[in-house]
Parts: sequence; C-alpha cells; structure tokens
Amino acid sequence: MINKSACKLFITLPAIGSLLVLGACTISPTGEAHLRADAQKEGRAYQIDQHHVPDRPLPRKPNAVQLVSYALRRSPAVEAAYWKFKAAIEAIPQAGTEMTTPMLSGKLALNNGAASAANSTIGIANMGSSDIRWPTKPAADAKIALENARNAQWRFREAQFDLRRQVLQAWYGLITARALLRNSQQQLSAEHAMSQDQRQRLESAAGSATGYLRLQNRMTRIGINISQLERLVAARQVNLNILLNRSPHRNILTPSSLAFTNGRIPSPDRLIERALEHNPNLRALHFTRRKEQIAIDRAKMQYLPNFDLGAISSLDGAMQNLTGAIMFPVVRYRAINAAIKQAQYGLFRTASQTHQSRNQVVARLTDDTIAMHSDARQLAYIRKELLPRLHDLRHFSSIALSQESGGLTADLLATLSILHARELELTLQLDFADRQADIDAITAQPIPNKAIATTAPSADRR
Repeated sequence: MINKSACKLFITLPAIGSLLVLGACTISPTGEAHLRADAQKEGRAYQIDQHHVPDRPLPRKPNAVQLVSYALRRSPAVEAAYWKFKAAIEAIPQAGTEMTTPMLSGKLALNNGAASAANSTIGIANMGSSDIRWPTKPAADAKIALENARNAQWRFREAQFDLRRQVLQAWYGLITARALLRNSQQQLSAEHAMSQDQRQRLESAAGSATGYLRLQNRMTRIGINISQLERLVAARQVNLNILLNRSPHRNILTPSSLAFTNGRIPSPDRLIERALEHNPNLRALHFTRRKEQIAIDRAKMQYLPNFDLGAISSLDGAMQNLTGAIMFPVVRYRAINAAIKQAQYGLFRTASQTHQSRNQVVARLTDDTIAMHSDARQLAYIRKELLPRLHDLRHFSSIALSQESGGLTADLLATLSILHARELELTLQLDFADRQADIDAITAQPIPNKAIATTAPSADRR
C-alpha cells in the first residue's frame, strides 16, 4: 500500500509539471488564422499539390492579360516574395510560445554500493537557461510577428503589381519599337525613291547637287535609326522574355500597334484617394507602424519580472521541496529605458517613411495624370486635324502627279510627312500606355483571377 509521503510525491511533481507545461503553451493572436487562409488562397500557384493541372503555355500571339497571367505564375521574384510571406506566418507561433520547457532532474544516492530511496531525489523545473515570462510578453511578441507577416503579405502583393507594370510596359515598348521600325523602313523607302528622282533630275541638269547630298544624309541618318531600332526591338523582346521567366531569345508576336482608347482619365484626387488606401507600399508601412507601436509596449514589459518554478522530492516521499525565484529587472533600468526609446524612434522612423512614401505616391500620380492629359490632347490634334490634312495633301499630290502637273518629290514629301506624324503618334501612345500601367500599379487595381490561376509546381519544388 502506498504511504502518504509517496502520495505527496505523485501529486506535487505532476502539479508543478502541469503548471510548467501550461506556461509553455502557444498564444495565437487574433487574425493569424485569417492570414493563413489568405496565404493558402493567394499562393495556390506555388503549393505542392499533385492534383494541379499542368501549366498553360503562352499563346503564339498573346494579349496583355495572357502575358500578365503567365508572368505571375512563373516569376521567381514573385514566388520568392510569397515564400517570405509564408515564412513570416510561421514566426507567429514561435514568438507566441514560452522559450522555457519542463526539465526533469534526478539524483541517485549510493551508500556502500546500495541505493537509498530516502537520499535519492527526483525533481522538475523550468529549463535553467530560460526563465518563465509573464503571458503578456509572448502575447505581445506574437502580435509583433503577426504585423510582420501582414507586412510581408503586402510586400508579396507589391511584387505582383510591380511585375504586372513591368510586363505591360515591356510589352507596350516591344509593340511600339516594332511599329517605329516599320515606320522608319517606310521612310527609308520614300527617301530612296526621292533619291532616285533627284539623281535623274541631277543628271538632266534640272536638279541641285546640294539637295541630292542632303537627301543622302537623311537616308544615312534613317539607316542608323533603323539599326538602333532593330537593337531596341531585340533588347525589349529579351527583357519581356526574362520577365516571363523563359528563354531570352524566344519570339513574341505582337499587334501592329497599340490600341489607344481615348477614355476619360480619372482625376488625380480620386486616384490619390484610392492609392492612400490601397497602395501596397503604404499598406505594408501601415502594418510596420502597428508593429512599432506594439514594440513600445513590449519594451516597457521588460520591467515585469520573469520567474522560475521547481519541485524536488525524495523517492520515498518523505522530503519534498518547492523552489521558486523571481527576477528584479529594475536594476537594468538604463538598458530597459534605452530599449523603450529605441522602439519609439523606430515608430518615428516608420512615420517619416510613410510620410515620404505618401508624397511620392501623390507626385507620381499627379505627374502621370498630367502627362496622360497632355498625350491625349496631342493625339487628338494628330488624329483629328494633322493626319486628315496630311492625307488630303498626299491625295492632291497624287492627283497632280497622275496629271503630270506635279512632281514625284512633292508626293513623296507628303508621304514622309504622314510617316513623321505617325512616328509622333506612336511615341505618345507608348507614353500614355506606360503611364496607365504605372497608375494601375500605384493604386493597386485588381489583377484578374485568371492571372493568378493554379499551376503545377516545378520539379525542384517537389
């Protein structure tokens, strides 16, 4: 039959052990479960799941949505931002868990080679290298880790929006470079025809030698421009392929020109209002600021003392001791006060960064909208006034040429004027489209769901 002392042994040690185990429980802050659900939903393309369908190939002549969709599924930079987000989530339970763990100890006393239950002891205590913290401390640490994870979530989204902007601008640039190349080739053909006409006139003593040489100089400049545009087309195709994470020299078919819609340009005030609420960088800084605010309270908690608990009992239960210790952190008041100030300065720094970022957002949106209004007005002048007049001029020149009342040079000059106007139109279209892509990234305009569809993981992820 078990004596009373042994009963105390079986009651005291488990009681202390249970207290230590409870102290080591993980504190989960409000919002962690929702954040994990967001990560699961937003990173479906990167999840290791054998049931996902194979990745869809890029069409031979893709449109903007298909390019963005393909890039988002395959971009290493975006995927890296996602895994950084996931890793930040896993820091939450680590921060919300007590550092200490229960530690079992024992001592076996030998007297003349024989064991003595009265002098042999067994004990349980928290790990000696780590004290037990007050629950408010790991709770605050978990909240700080939560805000860090939310910051990482918005950095992941920022990477998505930035990639969309880069892909669209690279695609617009490739379309425009090819259109400008064709335009320059047409200019060279017209100049060549004028050169032939001038040469014939020069041979019949009806032309000017200086005029012929000036024409040859223009042809040389156009030839140089064509070489530069050919290099530009190749460079922009390589850049777009790199953004798509595929071979740099893969050919990408493009439309003959950008489709420009002269829709209503949103006012800067409306765009700024949306950006201040949805801009990924500002949202990330918002959660950084919340983290710094919690960090100030956490630094003040260093004044709360940590403590140790333990129990020791002889094997026969006759001797039982409860041990405890409490720290006096007040002696470290200078270091604690410095930590509090450091946390406050971190908050001030984040506030300054937020203010600067807000100013940059406002400046970029204002500049983009002003430029888009200017581009739209110039394009309207070109399309509604200049090009119609130039086409009329070419029409009359062609009639005069057919009636032999006008020369070939006049007809070709009219053609060149149209090509020069078209060159300006292409440049303005590109600037307008680039500005629109920049605005969409700054204001975090939604990305179509099919642009972030699920795909099969790559072999190295399996």
